[in-house]
Amino acid sequence: MACIMADYICRNFKSGIPAFTIADSQCPFSLLKTYAYYKSLSYSLFNISIGFFTGLFAGVVLAVVASVNTFLQSVIDVPVKIIRSIPVASFIILALLWVDSAHLSTFIAAITIMPVIYTNTFSGIAHTDSQMKEMAEVFHFSPFKKNWFTYICLMRLPIF
Repeated sequence: MACIMADYICRNFKSGIPAFTIADSQCPFSLLKTYAYYKSLSYSLFNISIGFFTGLFAGVVLAVVASVNTFLQSVIDVPVKIIRSIPVASFIILALLWVDSAHLSTFIAAITIMPVIYTNTFSGIAHTDSQMKEMAEVFHFSPFKKNWFTYICLMRLPIF
């Protein structure tokens, strides 16, 4: 059935951009042998990875900024809650108006990852054990060691 549908799409696609790079593909699995398939796959994975790491970076930076200043927390929380409440399908339609279609996957990946990372990172920072902070003060840790032992090491525990 999939081979028949792929053949139908290949023969009936009229917009000038071929649906597949092979004119008479008998089955979509034949695309696994082509260079164009892997080029398209790597391009998509690269764009999605860029979006993921952009959303990750933005979420962590916004969470740290929001944990330092309560006024900025209230300013940042509103757009984050709006982004979380809008369905991804609606974001895709809106993003087509704002972003070039070549960069759409990057934008969508970043905008869907950022609120999740922001919320969890901010929650983790806000609920850090006060005894760990006190221990860092008592032993006069440098700011780097204080952040490393109270935040970074505690974040590694659930991951590994």
